[in-house]
Amino acid sequence: MTAIRSSFKCVPAPENVSLPDYFLQEIDTFGDSPAFIWPKTEEIITFADLRVKIKQLCAGLQILGLKKGDVCGTFMGNNPEFVMLFLAAQRLGVVVTTCNPAYTPAKPGDYAILPQIHPKEDLAFILYSSGTTGLPKGVMTSHYGFVANLHTIKSLEYANDEMLLLDKNDTVMGVLPFFHAGGIITILFMLLQGAKIVINTRFEPQEFLAMIQKYQVTTLNLVPPVIVFLAKSPLVDKYDLKSLKNIYIGAAPVPMAVADEARKRLNIHNLIQLFGMTELGIIAFMSPVTAQSRMKDGTCGVLMPGLECKVIDPVSGKVCGPMDDGELWIKSPSVMKGYLRNPVATKETLMPGGWLRTGDIGHYDSDHYFFIVDRLKELIKVRGWQVAPAEIEAVLLRHKSVGDCSVIGIPDLYSGELPRAYIILKAGENASAEEITEFVKGHVSSYKQLAGGVEFVTDLPKTASGKVLRRVLLQRYKEKSAKTKSAKL
Repeated sequence: MTAIRSSFKCVPAPENVSLPDYFLQEIDTFGDSPAFIWPKTEEIITFADLRVKIKQLCAGLQILGLKKGDVCGTFMGNNPEFVMLFLAAQRLGVVVTTCNPAYTPAKPGDYAILPQIHPKEDLAFILYSSGTTGLPKGVMTSHYGFVANLHTIKSLEYANDEMLLLDKNDTVMGVLPFFHAGGIITILFMLLQGAKIVINTRFEPQEFLAMIQKYQVTTLNLVPPVIVFLAKSPLVDKYDLKSLKNIYIGAAPVPMAVADEARKRLNIHNLIQLFGMTELGIIAFMSPVTAQSRMKDGTCGVLMPGLECKVIDPVSGKVCGPMDDGELWIKSPSVMKGYLRNPVATKETLMPGGWLRTGDIGHYDSDHYFFIVDRLKELIKVRGWQVAPAEIEAVLLRHKSVGDCSVIGIPDLYSGELPRAYIILKAGENASAEEITEFVKGHVSSYKQLAGGVEFVTDLPKTASGKVLRRVLLQRYKEKSAKTKSAKL
């Protein structure tokens, strides 16, 4: 067996241009088309405005004393200035990371004396991984790495209408946090296509729906819990959402039943699954806008242009064939340079030959569609059998009373681990632990049943990108169990 290559034509990314210069070159043709709509003031910022403001802010930062090699920390909510600062600092050769505030108002100059940027060597930013299986790690990405990922848009133009492309007639809501890799990279990805961005500072159900209606939003970039909300919440029926045409979904696959429910309710066809990692420059897989793709339950899509992927058996180390689960290894020109001050983690993740170990367990089918089963470190081992929490979660979401859920493995003396479910019920719904347990029992093998119990909760701990922090749930379980044991003594 060999690695799977993307079937799409790849247009090589330019090797000698910095990220901000690449961005400014690409948006030059959009002129006075709107780039951002800032609902708080109703301000409209055009692409021409954006170009000028980035250059002015770059000069202002230089006046403040920032220079190549410095690290500029930001801790900002979603707003136009985030994107401006992100790119302006990088024009100076300053590395951007999302932490403490760094931008202060000052009268900008007209230009800056720019240093020479070495795109393949110089860092553009340090963003932190989501930390689903441990503490977040600082991911170091070069200018070239970021440009290479964004440049896949050029290759998608040759995809024979199989892949969705936006244009200046599209209006995208920017609701995912800009300080997270998935937020800022997808926003830049869409700006490079000429789409205008309506900025939403955070997800609040009524405000979210009202903004779609008011600004005639055509495209959303969301995480699975919001898709569940759109598919099931009665609040959705109170708003006119006819403008919606496309929804991108990241962070985790959405079960086909939920996706179909959302498509039918919103009357849209393009519900597009994305998969990426901060370490990969974010987007590695995207589902095509084809009838075949809509029939692939749980797929994260096909490889983006220029990428390769192989599935490695975590025990034998051998390359797996179609439908065999293993760890996904990906080769891409946008792969990170390493983890900040963490050579051990870097060595464990970056493999010889340019391969990156994703830590995700999955497989591909005969059509080269990929499916993520779960995180390697989150697999539950029941009497030697490997159980993917995501599989049980997909079953739970089919229950009429379940609004959201997460499954973890809890310690057990005889089985090693047992699956345990944490469930948020829909508003107005009732269900017992016994009912939920029996429902799952009818859909999975015996070792995948909820022998570890069911607990109803009002919320689930999640990262900024919407991924459930299973390790936090496990810690809560252990603390609760310890208190129970102490009370019995």
